[in-house]
Amino acid sequence: MIGAGRTGSVDAEHGRFARALLLLREATVIADVPESRVRKDMETGLLVAPVVRRVGDPRIWTSWIEVFTLAAVYGNLRLNNELRKVALSRISDWRETNKQDFRMSYNHADQKLVIESKSRKGSTKNSPLYFKTLELDKYLNLDYAKVFSTVKPRLALYAFGLERIEENPNVADGAAVFEGTRLSVRHVGKVFDESGSMKELLEDYDYLLERDVEFAKLYYLAHPPVGRPARDHGGARA
Repeated sequence: MIGAGRTGSVDAEHGRFARALLLLREATVIADVPESRVRKDMETGLLVAPVVRRVGDPRIWTSWIEVFTLAAVYGNLRLNNELRKVALSRISDWRETNKQDFRMSYNHADQKLVIESKSRKGSTKNSPLYFKTLELDKYLNLDYAKVFSTVKPRLALYAFGLERIEENPNVADGAAVFEGTRLSVRHVGKVFDESGSMKELLEDYDYLLERDVEFAKLYYLAHPPVGRPARDHGGARA
């Protein structure tokens, strides 16, 4: 189980995220993995801090860097409980053995995530975890490089989107809207999720960017309307 090693942090010198932490559902939507399986492993004690944690309220949070961990471990439904336990242990052991600190920042100008790995040993020879192939058993490996390349664009998209929205109690009853408008982020995400028509949305709301619409879908999936059960998602890919 992950209990050792250190998680990533936001580097203020390069750029801040709109939020330092993500809600668990946000993280599972971005990682494209089943939230139900993650929560089940939390209940059984298989998945613990620092990957998931509570911060002064009943909600469960995780750091941005741990989205890669969730994607790597829960993105393949063929991994049983024992193999998920091994995967979490391998990631934790690699971090602790190599004494790696991860720093993640968001470059607003380029709309890109910047992820850096620095060894606490004072050496920079160790490759970042996301370039590694981790062995789970004799013939089964975890391709962390593929996980990183697949998930990073979605993580960058979410960071981009959070900078473009606002929640004002005097506007739309406090629901998230695109900044400077009364247009509900959930509404745009719901329409795009159900219709898949980017063109029509951009014609109806010409002040939106394609990335706004793509983000809105992620946001809609990560923040289902109150009282409506959230559908599970993700995890179908190997």
